[in-house]
Amino acid sequence: MILAYSVDGVFKVDMRYYVDAMIKEFPYELKSKFTRPWTENILKIEKSAKSLNDECKKIFHTFVMKAMFLSKRGRPDVNNAISILSSRVKESNEGYWKKLLHVKNFFKNTRDDIHTLEADNSQELKWYVDAAFAVRPAMKSHTGAVFTLGKGAIISDSTKQKSNARSSTEAELNGDDDKISKVQGQRSSLNIKVLR
Repeated sequence: MILAYSVDGVFKVDMRYYVDAMIKEFPYELKSKFTRPWTENILKIEKSAKSLNDECKKIFHTFVMKAMFLSKRGRPDVNNAISILSSRVKESNEGYWKKLLHVKNFFKNTRDDIHTLEADNSQELKWYVDAAFAVRPAMKSHTGAVFTLGKGAIISDSTKQKSNARSSTEAELNGDDDKISKVQGQRSSLNIKVLR
């Protein structure tokens, strides 16, 4: 990871070498040209897909965790995909293997994307929190949150909600409740606006 302060007022997290190492270490060739980290099928569970053999299960687990480290440090654009794949490391199958390959190909094709943080003209720190109702298995909802200075995500979360919601409004409230401790921890010492 290279942390760059070379441009005044801009902070860059460069993880291109980490992406290169992940691609080099992956024992299968990556050929596809994906321009986004997932498709609308990312949440679809393929119950008829075969379980992975022991070797592929280890590879799947290893590279999902490597991608999680990358997404938490310098590539928040893949948080949603990694959140979903990480919930399947113990129950991985060929359907999730294809989704991992999709994400790996996306990393390869966007290797030069560098996470950049910069304040906008408002000079305000902001949290954005949102929820998607009943999109996960067993009718669970999903919460996303971003903390920003205006340009780029300082903190980015994408998580499955623990309890079921009966409506999209309840899913939104559950999402707010899931993230409020992080927001309050920072609001106590800073002037932060929470936006929906």
